[in-house]
Amino acid sequence: MKDTTAERHAFGDAMALLGAVIAAGIGLALAALSKEGAMVFHGALFAGSAIVAAGVVLTRFSQVTAASEREEYFDGPIKVTVVFAIFWGLAGFIVGDVL
Repeated sequence: MKDTTAERHAFGDAMALLGAVIAAGIGLALAALSKEGAMVFHGALFAGSAIVAAGVVLTRFSQVTAASEREEYFDGPIKVTVVFAIFWGLAGFIVGDVL
């Protein structure tokens, strides 16, 4: 039986990159087509975040094979997502309280 671990990682990286490109397109469309300043800002923020995510996928996610060879779970993206979710939640609560 052929080992397809590297192929699965490559496919996962390609799908993550595709998702980041689609998200950047949506953010740029929001920024370009919105008439309100808040939507333009959030569209640009969304596009910028997606571009950063695409860069991270291109530079870091190809290193997944090293973690899989050690038979460990590659939980780096999960940790980053949890930290950013907590930050964004706190920022939203603070802005909601101030307003």
